[in-house]
Amino acid sequence: PEAAANGLVTAYAPGGGVTSVGALASVNTAWSPNWSTSVYAGYRRVAGDAASSPITRTLGSPNQYSIGASATYTFSFPGF
Repeated sequence: PEAAANGLVTAYAPGGGVTSVGALASVNTAWSPNWSTSVYAGYRRVAGDAASSPITRTLGSPNQYSIGASATYTFSFPGF
């Protein structure tokens, strides 16, 4: 019902199986005993029934990219 209402995609009933394949790489660096940073980049290719989805075909792409970064501060509680 919702798919028909928006007019952009049709209703879809996918089966099971593999939905994507890909790779992810990350680099982590400890700057001190308390501080560290991480960055990552990834690629994922949507496969199987997920690639045949009207959302993927009409609004998206089977090629999915991701990037991210984080900074972490580690602290301790004396006595624990």
